[in-house]
Amino acid sequence: MKFHLDLKAKPAPFELQCNDTIVFEGSCFSEHLYERLNAYNLPVFSNMFGNIYHPLAINQILRSVLTQIEVPVTSFVKRDTNRYCSFFTHGQISASDPQALQNTLRQQQAKQFKVLLKSKALFITWGSAWVYKHKQHDFVCANCHKQPASDFWKELSDVHDLVLSSSSILTLLKNINPDLKIIFTISPVKHLRDGIHENVLSKSVLHVALHMLIQKHPDIYYFPSFEWIQEDLRDYRFYKADLAHPNSQAIDYIWKKFITTFYNKDQQLLFEVLEDYTKFQNHISENRSASDLQHQQNLLKKIKSMAPHWMPNAH
Repeated sequence: MKFHLDLKAKPAPFELQCNDTIVFEGSCFSEHLYERLNAYNLPVFSNMFGNIYHPLAINQILRSVLTQIEVPVTSFVKRDTNRYCSFFTHGQISASDPQALQNTLRQQQAKQFKVLLKSKALFITWGSAWVYKHKQHDFVCANCHKQPASDFWKELSDVHDLVLSSSSILTLLKNINPDLKIIFTISPVKHLRDGIHENVLSKSVLHVALHMLIQKHPDIYYFPSFEWIQEDLRDYRFYKADLAHPNSQAIDYIWKKFITTFYNKDQQLLFEVLEDYTKFQNHISENRSASDLQHQQNLLKKIKSMAPHWMPNAH
């Protein structure tokens, strides 16, 4: 008797290597894959402007990076923490004054542009189709920074607007890095603050928009993390207590799907050894015995034989 669907992803038309530079953009769900790869000291980058959930907001900040146009000062706002932030970014990007914020944004833009030039893959995770627009300045807000609700319009984005905006970003990305592999996914995190029905509407809009985008750009790939959580596992025991965020078991499940989808058998074996080495490093006591040191060296030699350029984290 089967207790779940065991969904198989469409085979990826490319393979990734452990030494490939990968960028993750979008919702907080993408952070989970980044954290796994980063723990192995691999060349990965995630959300340089913080977590951003709406496709138009993701595209807005990517466009500023790819065209090297500064984030407008009209998007700056002083928060209750006396720190300045931009409506274009998450609150983790902040500064003590507007000029310092502009300098920080310039540095992040330059850094991300440089990273995208050399990246092998870009993962973009859409979280919600509900968008907040600033009434006075008419731009999309990645974050409202606890400003009065009366300052914003909230609306469900039009599918065609998402496709048109995302299509233009794909063109810009391919212009600077023609070999970049672009992978889209939809976050399984439930935005319950919007309402249960409203969350379903939102995810539906994202699915339709992404389907249309892939038809227009068949070289992009869809990684079905949403379907694995919602239709394969399909149980609240795979969610945290808030019933909105997938728990560690669900993340482990998606991680295994990620590895088997994008990496060959040799690379999958390398990940197993990296996991053993990382666990050993994290749990070893300060008073290492001779056998501990020998085990560490054996693991390190095995990794080096499989990935000569890999370097361990300082510990």
